[in-house]
Amino acid sequence: MQGTTSVAAPRAVIARPAAKPLLLGAAVVAGVIVWQQMRGRTMTAGYADVVVMWLLSVGLVVAAAGPYSWTPVRQWPARVAAAATIWRVDLAIVGALTMLALLLRAVALDLYPYSFGGDEGSLAVPALDVLAGRLTNPFGTGWYSTPTLFMFMQAGSIALFGDSVVGVRMLSAIIGALAVLGTYVLIRRLMGGPIAFVAAALLAVFHFHIHFSRLAANQILDTLLVVLAIYFLDRGVLERRRLDCVLAGVVLGFTQYFYLGARIVPLLAVAYLGFALVRSESGLLATVRRPEAWREVARMAAWIALPAALVYLPLFAFYADHPSEFNARINQVSVFSSGWLAKAEAFYGKGPAELIALQIFRAVMLPFQTPPSGWYLGGIPLVGAPMAVITAFGLALATLGLFRRQYFGIVIAYWAAAIGLGLTEDPTQAQRFIIAAPLLMIFTTVGLAALVRISIRAVGIPTIAAGAAAAAFLVLASAWNVQHYFQVSHQAERYGGENTLVATELAYYLRDLGGPQTVYFAGPPRMWYYGFQTLPYIAREARGVNVEQPWPTIPQRPVIQGPTVFVFLPERAGELQTVRDAVPDGIVREVRSPPREGPQRLLFLSYEVRPV
Repeated sequence: MQGTTSVAAPRAVIARPAAKPLLLGAAVVAGVIVWQQMRGRTMTAGYADVVVMWLLSVGLVVAAAGPYSWTPVRQWPARVAAAATIWRVDLAIVGALTMLALLLRAVALDLYPYSFGGDEGSLAVPALDVLAGRLTNPFGTGWYSTPTLFMFMQAGSIALFGDSVVGVRMLSAIIGALAVLGTYVLIRRLMGGPIAFVAAALLAVFHFHIHFSRLAANQILDTLLVVLAIYFLDRGVLERRRLDCVLAGVVLGFTQYFYLGARIVPLLAVAYLGFALVRSESGLLATVRRPEAWREVARMAAWIALPAALVYLPLFAFYADHPSEFNARINQVSVFSSGWLAKAEAFYGKGPAELIALQIFRAVMLPFQTPPSGWYLGGIPLVGAPMAVITAFGLALATLGLFRRQYFGIVIAYWAAAIGLGLTEDPTQAQRFIIAAPLLMIFTTVGLAALVRISIRAVGIPTIAAGAAAAAFLVLASAWNVQHYFQVSHQAERYGGENTLVATELAYYLRDLGGPQTVYFAGPPRMWYYGFQTLPYIAREARGVNVEQPWPTIPQRPVIQGPTVFVFLPERAGELQTVRDAVPDGIVREVRSPPREGPQRLLFLSYEVRPV
């Protein structure tokens, strides 16, 4: 019998090398069209055409960088099954950690934290405008010059999970869980499976990260984007992977659409490109002298820069038309542009270099010693006593090993974030440092692993005993973090404060009354009705009127048109009788704090009046 010749299965071509310049050229042309479409366009115009061309431009770059063939569809099931067999342990670990993280972030979203912050409302109300068709530009800015793309994402969350506090917060819960998954994938690549499991597990239970995963705010995206950026830059730059360079560029571009703290992430690309030269086996000087090395780095830089520019392009076009929006928030919080440095020099009698050094020191100590302020008043430094020493030890080890590949990106990202925080007028603001949450848990794991090695090799403790001690630490640290966040009374002391609690209770109270109401709010000077967008988000049909001066003696009955509610904070409760005398036959109610907020106390008095 004649022998048979084996023929390889055909592979479907998706982009031949000759097509790469055409794809790149088409991406650039699409980008030019996006630029032209965006310039001068009003906020109320339609943006569907811009979105289509924007996605097309990014997709073309990804296609140009991708492989030139792919496995036929009929072979996919077998390949997926084979991969699942090989990675079944990892898949089980990843699935368990991600589900744990999601449960801790998604369950009872309207109860922990109970208060719905005014800043959350300031991002949620525009999401309602998106759903109603009043906000159409995903490439503009809104509240505090925040880019609007996140508000469109929140609109999708509301559409999927319901028009409620839970619905608008669910997006952050999912992103927080994905950050845990991303941390596992990154650290498994850099340091191995056991280290990745511990780092991801610690992040899953980290009270600081849980908190921001439960707020309807964009800061939590920083924690996902920073680990993705490090992952793709490590693969792309240090292993010369073109597609990963492009994906890194895509991530870098998206970092500019969310919280201000992520503006440091593009610096990672510069650092990695430099690191690619430094770690050359032929030595730095020899590498620098080789034109081929520079050309190679330039190629990688181009593959990163082009998709980053295309992703960022529509927002950059908006900034070109509204230049004051680009640095508006930086000008408010920077020690230089806010005027803080000049005032501090006069007040403390110290020079600018010393003041800046002190600010950076306060930022560096925020996880270990400095009590946080801002959106999370945890009552303790961010890491907490059970882990602080080990985290500091791991941070020191990783920093000393900066030029080791497994530490490089993590250390650069952390110190860039810490220094950036130190250059703000208040380096204790917790929301500005959330980007460091996964990095801190990675340092904790590095420190713990080093202590285990020292115990075994230097002290002579049996491996089983050292491993058991590390496991006990992980269990105890996890239990402490969960208990610290969830088993707490008077949550208003943790987030939002008393005024936010009042705004939340008032919003629910007005919503439960049903129908439109006019609300005369005797709250100033402590708080104003629309000072908390909590109210417009939860109590949609209420119209607030601030009563800034004490109610005078009313000579005649006011004309009540429609349901009307008079609201008095406790310090202005004495004015209630004046209103009752002028508008009798109303209903007085006392609204007190819920039991989970500690000893019940009066939040406000209401007087409900219906038209005759």
